[in-house]
Amino acid sequence: MDTSGPYTVANLSLADAGEKRVAWARSRMPALAALRKQAEIDKPLSGQRVSGCLHVTKETAILIETIVAAGAEVSWSGCNPLSTQDDVAAWLAREGYGVHAWYGQSNDGFYECIDRTLDFKPTLT
Repeated sequence: MDTSGPYTVANLSLADAGEKRVAWARSRMPALAALRKQAEIDKPLSGQRVSGCLHVTKETAILIETIVAAGAEVSWSGCNPLSTQDDVAAWLAREGYGVHAWYGQSNDGFYECIDRTLDFKPTLT
């Protein structure tokens, strides 16, 4: 378990593999790419703190990137202990996003991650 930053992930050394998966997803999600492009200009979420509890996958990573491009800070946890992609979670952590998730979490670990996400004091969830 790696908790050396504002994240809790299984293994930060998986980030390079996660980067490849995220790049693949990014190239196949043109709608979010268009939203991100405009959000980078308008910054509609500037000053907001967004917490989410959703599957931590390569697709969700693109959503998180888009929310940050819109000006928000984020903290994220997984909604299903069996759907988290550890390499993607590691990439999100390495990139500086607050993420608290790993594959195969216990019930206690699952709820601890949700608590960490809420400790972020979100303005939007």
